[in-house]
Parts: sequence; structure tokens; C-alpha cells
Amino acid sequence: MFRNWLVSQERALRARLEGVKGEEGFTLIEMSIVLVIIGLLIGGVLKGQELIDSTRLKSVVTQWDAVKAATNGFQDRYNAMPGDYGQANNVIRATGVANGGGDGIIGTAAADTELFGANGINVENLNFWAHLAAANLVSGVTVGTTADTAQAAANGGIMPGRIANTFWTVIEGTDSADYSVWARLQIGTGITASSDPLSPKQAAEIERKYDDQSGITGSIHGSNVGAAACLNAANGYDALLTNKRCFLAFSLQ
Repeated sequence: MFRNWLVSQERALRARLEGVKGEEGFTLIEMSIVLVIIGLLIGGVLKGQELIDSTRLKSVVTQWDAVKAATNGFQDRYNAMPGDYGQANNVIRATGVANGGGDGIIGTAAADTELFGANGINVENLNFWAHLAAANLVSGVTVGTTADTAQAAANGGIMPGRIANTFWTVIEGTDSADYSVWARLQIGTGITASSDPLSPKQAAEIERKYDDQSGITGSIHGSNVGAAACLNAANGYDALLTNKRCFLAFSLQ
């Protein structure tokens, strides 16, 4: 009896090892355990990706806070806004730092609906970063090598973002009745960004955690131009949309 039992167990084990469908296959309990393990692995991967994305978005806000602090520090030190400072080349005395116009406005003030376009960005907008860098208030900005020249965006006179291929452009003006000096996050170093850096889902997370959840009020504004506008009819962000179609602009004042 015992010998026959051992033989039957051996046959069942061999059938499993050789992939033969024997009279004893995997039990429901075993299959359930495998499915649970697979589910945990998939959930772990998705959660890990979510944490990575959340960390990237937090780094955007951290950089915004740092630029805001640097801007305030520059104003306290020189009684002028970076980029517009009329004595930058004389007082800061750094090669490649151009004087601003000293009229109290950085570049040409953007009118409503222009914040996320080209809107006449000029020397002062680009030199905003050069003034901060020369004053040792920000890092990561390459200041030009020729004295008193504008910082061409293509030559490094613009602040790189913490997310790959993103950069910051500074624009002063009005958006949805809010006037401020704005730091606009974009992909590309040109005056007009080459593409949108964030999805509505990502924009919604930033708004939810750090502002008032509206894309047209508060310290963070979202783009609402073009065929793939970032904002919905209620001027919020559709957290279900994951395609890149959003610019965000962060107030520095």
C-alpha cells in the first residue's frame, strides 16, 4: 500500500515537472497565490512610478520657491528687479551681464492671453537669469562671455528645469486679470516653447498641493490657448488626461 502511494506521488510530481497534465495539477490555492504575487508586483511597479512622478513635480515647485527667494534677494540687494537693473554691468561687474532699462518692467509687459506665447520677449527677459547668476543667487545658468550682451537662450542664458528638457522663461504681465512677474515652465530654450512640458494630470497635482486648484487665479496659472488647451471649461485641470498639453506659469511676486 505504502509503495503504491509513493509511486502515485512520484508520477504526479513528474507530471508537474514535465508539464504533463496529470491527475493532480495546480490547486486553486496555488493559482490564487500566484495571482496575488503577480498583482502585488504590478501594484508595486505602478506605485513606484507614481512616487517618481510625484517627486519630479515636487522638484518643480522647489525650484520655483528657490527662484522666488533669489528674486526677492536681488531686489533687497540692488533695489531693482533682475533683468531690468540699469546698473547691472557696472555694479555686479560680471562679464556678459547687460544693463536693463531700469523702467521697472522686465521686457515688454504681456497683455492678457499673451503669457503663454512669444509676447515680445527681449533682452531683459533673458538677462533676468544672467543677473541672478552673476549675483550668485542661482546656479546652473551659463552667463555669456562677451561684456554687456544679451543672454541668448540658445547659448545657455536661461534656467534649466529639474525635469529633463524643461527650462524656465520669465515674463512680466497680465494673465486672467492677475499681474505679476511669472516664471513659465517650458520645453525648449527658445522664446516660444517647442512643446508642453506637463499633462493636465500633473498640473492638477501641483495645483491641488500648492495653490487654489484654479488655472486662472492664485500663484499658478495654466495655459488655455491652442487646440489642446490645458484648462477645462471650469478653468481647472482634468486629472484623467495624461497627454502633455500644459504650460504652467508661477508667480514670483
